[in-house]
Amino acid sequence: MTMRRALVLGVVLLGLAGAAAAQTPVVQFAAPREGAVLTEPQVTVTGRAEPQTRPTAAFDVMIVMDTSGSTNVPAAVGERAGASIVLGGPLGIPMGGPTILQTEVTAARRFVDVADRSVTRIGLVTFSEGGGGRAGNAWVEQPLTSDYDAVRRTLDRIAQRTPYGGTDMVAGLRLAVRELRALEGADSAPRADARKVVLFMTDGFPTLPYPAHQLIDPRNVGATLDAARLAARGGIVVHTFCLGREALSAPVVCRDTARITGGTYQPVQRPADIVSLLPATNIGQVDLVSVRNATTGQMARRLDVDATGRFSADVPLAPGANRLVAQVQGAAPEAAMATMIVHYRPAGDVDIKVEPRRPDPEVDIRIERGAPTR
Repeated sequence: MTMRRALVLGVVLLGLAGAAAAQTPVVQFAAPREGAVLTEPQVTVTGRAEPQTRPTAAFDVMIVMDTSGSTNVPAAVGERAGASIVLGGPLGIPMGGPTILQTEVTAARRFVDVADRSVTRIGLVTFSEGGGGRAGNAWVEQPLTSDYDAVRRTLDRIAQRTPYGGTDMVAGLRLAVRELRALEGADSAPRADARKVVLFMTDGFPTLPYPAHQLIDPRNVGATLDAARLAARGGIVVHTFCLGREALSAPVVCRDTARITGGTYQPVQRPADIVSLLPATNIGQVDLVSVRNATTGQMARRLDVDATGRFSADVPLAPGANRLVAQVQGAAPEAAMATMIVHYRPAGDVDIKVEPRRPDPEVDIRIERGAPTR
């Protein structure tokens, strides 16, 4: 090989290496096949999301949960509630179904179930408004620990409490920063080599530290984003999950907190979907995997992701064509996405096919019945 050819080959290989390093995560469906015709109202899809970077050796994850008064609303109501509904104080709504707080707790429990205790410590912070004999507006419920049974017991205690008061996101974020960076007064032991991550769930917008005389006080927005900037300076990535219509009516805080810290913003129209979304946050390789039916807007009812990025999800279908979407989001602003069309034809339904005759221009209507059910 001549010197010139060796130099050219070296430049080409260097360029390929640079392109590979810059590529975004890749996600692919494995099953079912594109265009499949299904006779059940739900399909299990499988696939894999490739990591963008090698996993970090260790992680400290603080799950920050909104326990304000509105989280006592059943999750199904939170899906329909608008910005005009502002709830505070202990609530006793006589409606069935899990509350928003209970769905937050279940989502956190699911995250604990899939986390790796050998490399990941988990802690819990709650925030709302002081009351009921508790000082301050945010509390370290569980310092960072590898004892996942202790985390589960703490989640059980949180689930038994009655949500109360307003929404002090500033206090919640600042307390998470204190614990993750082991600042003065922290209950968590320091671990300098760990990547610092916050999983932040809320069903509203900040109403404190300045008591809001209007729905959204710019001072509360500004103070919360200042707390996000503090997190960013500490190298903390914040992934935000905005639950329900009230939160999504003013998403600026969730959206910009994620942007400022290099995290992801996840709008969750149906609060109950957080149970699948939160545990799908793979902090080591693929930051977030979500699977949904883009035709109906429904998220997967069950989503499991292992450490290698392989995923399995149960997705509800509507009669006819359904566009399924698997999406991977990371710290980069772009997201990798795979799409697939499947068709749901309930067993016993009829297909009507209209085909032109040849050479007769009239049409022939042919009816085909699906396979009978057993």
